[in-house]
Amino acid sequence: MVALLALAYRICRDGEDHYVALSGKMDLLHNPASARVFTRLATLQADRAGELTSLADSLGLDLASEPSPAWDPEDDETVSALSDTDYLMTPYKALQLAVLREQESFRLFSALAANTGNADIQARAELFAHRALEALSLLRADRRLAYRSEPASKLAGEGLSDRPASGANVEDTARRVDLMLGQAIAAANAALQSSMSDVGLAALSRLRDDYPADAVDAALSDDPVQVLKGLLLEFETAVDLFLRIAETGKTELVVEAAHGAVERYLGGLSVVRDQLDYLIHRQSQQ
Repeated sequence: MVALLALAYRICRDGEDHYVALSGKMDLLHNPASARVFTRLATLQADRAGELTSLADSLGLDLASEPSPAWDPEDDETVSALSDTDYLMTPYKALQLAVLREQESFRLFSALAANTGNADIQARAELFAHRALEALSLLRADRRLAYRSEPASKLAGEGLSDRPASGANVEDTARRVDLMLGQAIAAANAALQSSMSDVGLAALSRLRDDYPADAVDAALSDDPVQVLKGLLLEFETAVDLFLRIAETGKTELVVEAAHGAVERYLGGLSVVRDQLDYLIHRQSQQ
């Protein structure tokens, strides 16, 4: 029982630390909306850890020094997901991670209530489980609202995810994706003329050579960071599309063609990500 209580405390404190770190990271990446979500989630975890500490104090326990069952944060799907966050983190994705963690909290406090022989601990654990359910309800409602403002990829809305039946169809899909990426690159390049350095523009120009297309009218942000994030989203969508094709391909020809497309789009994604790194670093030095 004490070990479960100590485990719950450790998970709450680790959750708080991760959310605080992510809030700071989102600020650095020009993502204040996600930063605010993570700050709010850090407060939720800190409050829960404080309540656990109060419960332990009433029992004469020091949770910070109590051994807990073996638990590797890397085995926690929410922690591993948090470590993978980058420029494309959104409030919706942040809330999705929070929902996963609250589900774990509910299961943990329910197990604590069911396994303790102490009536006071059982009552408090049941209260914590009930609060986790309440938090889940609120987080899911917030997640539904956040979904409406989730940035949309143009590629994702083109119905390109139909499973190709042959390598030729994969290549045709890749040509369509190349054209749309070329149009997005040309539009981004035009929008960034006044805000990027010669080095950054040269990198995007080389990318335009790989994806030749005319720019199309697009309402792009005045913020160059947001422009590059939009372009990054298109490349990540392209990568995801052809990974799904490779995973579901029925012939070696389809799988090989899809993997070839993935490698090309990963190269473009790397170029855009490097430009984002450079731009954000340059802005932080100003």
